[in-house]
Amino acid sequence: MNGLYVQQMKAKIRKLRMIQVAHLVTIPILVWVANMVPPADSIEWSLWHWAITGFVLYSVCVGFFLRRKLMRSVGDALRKDPFDAKAVKQWQTAQLVGISLAEVPTVSGWALQFFFGVTIEQAASFYVAGLLLLLLWTPRMPTRALSA
Repeated sequence: MNGLYVQQMKAKIRKLRMIQVAHLVTIPILVWVANMVPPADSIEWSLWHWAITGFVLYSVCVGFFLRRKLMRSVGDALRKDPFDAKAVKQWQTAQLVGISLAEVPTVSGWALQFFFGVTIEQAASFYVAGLLLLLLWTPRMPTRALSA
């Protein structure tokens, strides 16, 4: 029975990693599209620039907090019963939340570059942050559940 569980979880991880790879592939595409727009004459940041930056920081903090909270409760439930369908669904949700919130810096960097004309150098930190978060929040097998 444990082998069936592992196979099902591996299939779920494969699907989640395909979503993750799709998000990773969007990063160079967004950079390429944003570089089609010439940068603005002024590199002074406006209130909109700072608002978007604040939104990104808030989203990343929410991502760390929410993902950790969801993963902790799911880990406890899966430790008690690795075949708990509700806990597995919550685990998938936690993974998707992490992947989605990891994409926020990338899309925000693209928006700053595409709509507000910031340079690639100014937007690069957003692209790098999105890339690092996507790699950090890679979907993994809930190993604690397997030891139950």
